[in-house]
Amino acid sequence: MERSRSFVTSKKRSQPSHKMTTMLLKSLRLTGLIVILLLPGESLIQGSYLYRTNDAPRTSSSRLNEVASKAQEEDVGTQATETPSNHIVVTSEMEMDIPIQVCFDAFSDLPRQPSWSPWLHSVSYDEKNPHETVWKMRYLGLPISWRSVSTNNKRPHVIEWKSIKGLKNFGRVDFTELTDQTTHMKLTLTFEVPRIAARVLTQSAKTTRMVEDRMLRTTLQNFRNVVLENDMKE
Repeated sequence: MERSRSFVTSKKRSQPSHKMTTMLLKSLRLTGLIVILLLPGESLIQGSYLYRTNDAPRTSSSRLNEVASKAQEEDVGTQATETPSNHIVVTSEMEMDIPIQVCFDAFSDLPRQPSWSPWLHSVSYDEKNPHETVWKMRYLGLPISWRSVSTNNKRPHVIEWKSIKGLKNFGRVDFTELTDQTTHMKLTLTFEVPRIAARVLTQSAKTTRMVEDRMLRTTLQNFRNVVLENDMKE
């Protein structure tokens, strides 16, 4: 009896350790995904709308000042907060020759996300809880998934979300109307990774810029082309 009790106690004690190991492995998978985006040459991710990031024109500084001013007037800017040491924050922005309502409606149609984010395998709504979405991707043959919920939707200006289970991440898209037919989009993603990995990946502005170019800017480029081809037909 004593041996049996000892075995049960030992098994119970090992469960938290197993859970922590699983969480660590998931975090390391995300770290590996970010690292592979930093490899030299073109992005390893292939998609029908994928373009070299260096080919797209960047928004001028005067235009960015105009956008920032408009965003402040519309009260859609984020408040400055201190970033936790285990968070990696990346952002990219681009002008779209697309009306703001079209941009907002297209991006908020979450099952369409894989069409402009080729590293995503699928995005679907939970049938039992339609407020939750299930996101799936594969990295080096390993399945990675998470569940997310919307935290702030202000049509047609802001979309915010956060994961509630699985891979820890947060996101926000800001839409600023420049003219009736042009929109400025700013995409920000935050990933939660082990603190050691976060220190390595954020130790230089160059590293962050490479992630932004290869991951976020590619997403915005693909989004622009998909929407122009499928949502702007007369």
